Amino acid sequence: MNYCLTGAIIGSIAGSRLSYYNRKEPDPELMRLESNDCTYTDAVVLNLATKFSLDSKGAVDFAGAYKFLTRLYPDIDYGFLFFNWVMTNSDTPNKSWGAGASMRIAYLGDYATSLSEVQRLATKSAICTHDTSEAILAANVFASCVWMLRHDYDKA
Repeated sequence: MNYCLTGAIIGSIAGSRLSYYNRKEPDPELMRLESNDCTYTDAVVLNLATKFSLDSKGAVDFAGAYKFLTRLYPDIDYGFLFFNWVMTNSDTPNKSWGAGASMRIAYLGDYATSLSEVQRLATKSAICTHDTSEAILAANVFASCVWMLRHDYDKA
């Protein structure tokens, strides 16, 4: 079972109607999945693209998977720089420092067999679109945390 991926998808869909809802206190009523306001998001599409790339066993690289699935589902709120990159034929990173590199790596928690593998894959996933050290570091930190939680990593 892909627990990390499933959790990321459910969380993204449940929170989709709150994307622009500025509130400090959580409201459980707003987190109902059966709401007609909930939908898939860019995070859902890109997490599935990460899985698609990894499950292809090297046939489709991260950049190819991100472009392919984003072009299939273009009508959601992707970041401006990312979407412009998708619509080009260039594989040059878009110099983004946004959160996109971190939001698409949940599957690494299910896929990777070691912390070093998850960090290598997080870097590879991030660097195709985000060539800033901050974005790459953020993807590594988030992927490491997801992997450690998934594998009952001991803090000691």
